[in-house]
Amino acid sequence: MAQKAPNGFTLIELLVSVAIVMLITGGVIVNYNTYNDAQKTRSAVLTVKNNLRLAQSRAYNGDKPGNGCTQLLGYRVSFTSNTYAIQAQCSDGPAGSAQTYTLESGNTFSPVPADMLFRVLTQGADSDVTVTIVGASQTLRFTVMKSGDMSEVTLVQ
Repeated sequence: MAQKAPNGFTLIELLVSVAIVMLITGGVIVNYNTYNDAQKTRSAVLTVKNNLRLAQSRAYNGDKPGNGCTQLLGYRVSFTSNTYAIQAQCSDGPAGSAQTYTLESGNTFSPVPADMLFRVLTQGADSDVTVTIVGASQTLRFTVMKSGDMSEVTLVQ
């Protein structure tokens, strides 16, 4: 009579299959973290760009702050390594309170962009300014042109 093969898997077969599953899982986790970091940087860039458009819109419409502004010149945006502030600029100096925004953790401006002023009534910005944000896994950039137009967000290689 022929001997029947035992049912089930050997210990070696189980160890090999568990090791393969762990390698695949590790690869998926690493790729997800890279993707997540890239999305955080992209989100930060788009938020900055939208806030700059808000400052531009306020200048275009001539929105004066409620206190201490005789003649509105525009809205000034100033940058540090991880924050930026938007404040009305009047003929007699800054007016109203500055709105300060902080980049999401892990993102920085590098190099720190020069201050810019969005002038009233479609006069655009006072100079071309390139905004570059460095994140954990990628660097993105866009340019605010003197005309007031903003370029598309591009990946820096």
